[in-house]
Order: sequence, then C-alpha cells, then structure tokens
Amino acid sequence: MAEPGNSLDTHDRRHRWIGASFYFVWLENNLNRSNPREGLSGDLWAIHGGGIYHLEKYKLAPPQMPENLHWFKWEAYTTWLSGVALLLVVYYLNPSLYLIAPGSELTPATAVAIGFGSLIVGWFSTTCCATRRWARPPRCSAWCCSCW
Repeated sequence: MAEPGNSLDTHDRRHRWIGASFYFVWLENNLNRSNPREGLSGDLWAIHGGGIYHLEKYKLAPPQMPENLHWFKWEAYTTWLSGVALLLVVYYLNPSLYLIAPGSELTPATAVAIGFGSLIVGWFSTTCCATRRWARPPRCSAWCCSCW
C-alpha cells in the first residue's frame, strides 16, 4: 500500500474509483426488480469473502438517512478532472503527435477546434437526450448512434 499523499496513493485511489464505477454498473444491471418492497427499485443478495450482503436500491431517498453514508462525489470529480487534464496534455498541447494523422492536411489549430467542437456537440446531445421527454430511449439512443 502506498503512503497517503504520494502519487502512487493517488493512482491507487483513481483505479479503485474506476473499479467502483464498474461495480455500480454491474450492480444496477443485476438488481432483482421483481416485486420489490415499497419504496425500492430492487435488491440484490451477494457473497464475497465469506460475508453475505443484502443491497437495496431506493427509488428516492430512504425515509431515514443513515448517519454513515459514503458519497462517491470526490472520487468522481478526481477522475473527471484527471481525464480532462490528460486530454489536454496528450492531444491538445501537441496535436501533431497523436491528434493528427501523418500526411493529413489539417492544421493543429483546426484539429484542436474539431476536438473541442466534438466535445461540445457530444455534451449537448447527451444533455438533450437525458432531459427531453421526446428524446427518451430507445429513440434517443438510435439518434445518437446514427449521428456518430
């Protein structure tokens, strides 16, 4: 285990957060949604390391919030910020290295503008898909896939 505060510790925390993201995707996809208790979306029984776990997903907040609640907010912010920093350093600070194909007629400024523009269009389209009733899946998924 790395010492707290050094770069190995930060690297380890980032990888644990990515693993937690995969875990929550798996958890969501494996919830038992048949006949849940009042106020629940589903539940799951699991076993790991000799322990048996019963997980429940609430539709909204539970009637009484627990005193010790782990919130994955800071892990998510760290992952997002480090991803943006890597995007800027690897692709946008020296676009001729990885962003532009050899022999391409694109200038570095044009390639970076296309990259930023793609991010903005992607953000806008996913935001529209997530917030508009007319764009709810599966129509939204089909539309987004056909655009790319």
